[in-house]
Amino acid sequence: MMWLLEKEDLWEIVSEPKPEPETDDWKKRDRKARANIGLFIEESQFKLVKDAQSASEMWSALKQHHEKATMSTVVHYLSQLCAVNMSEGGNMDNHLNGIEEIFDKLAAAGQNLDESLKIAMIFRSVPSSYRSLVQSLQCRADWTVALVKARLLDQYSQRRDRSEVPSEERR
Repeated sequence: MMWLLEKEDLWEIVSEPKPEPETDDWKKRDRKARANIGLFIEESQFKLVKDAQSASEMWSALKQHHEKATMSTVVHYLSQLCAVNMSEGGNMDNHLNGIEEIFDKLAAAGQNLDESLKIAMIFRSVPSSYRSLVQSLQCRADWTVALVKARLLDQYSQRRDRSEVPSEERR
């Protein structure tokens, strides 16, 4: 939507304060911006903007609505992340892919986790049988998500090859 308004040279109508007094040019551009917004929102969102007197008010109402939705989405994904735990003998590759999917969903919702928090969430989610590896990794100064994942996958592969992982999990 923002790009459309920029393309039509209308973005400042929604992003800047209304001029005092309102000029005929501003009124014309505001009507055009309101029409563009109205044409491109979903029907279910009309109720959010029906009382708006300007494109700026429409934009503010939509922004406020979507920021609430984004926050609830972030809370949902953070809750998912905190609940993820790999069972003893579980598939490490699947487990790490699942965590990475949640990281990606959080980023898409505008919540980028820093590297150390991602690593902490990975560490807390693995079974206690991986604790010695986790402790040795925590002593390193050069840890990255990629390094942590690689080391966990290496240990998982070694366990699988030694048949410490049930046969159905070897796939």
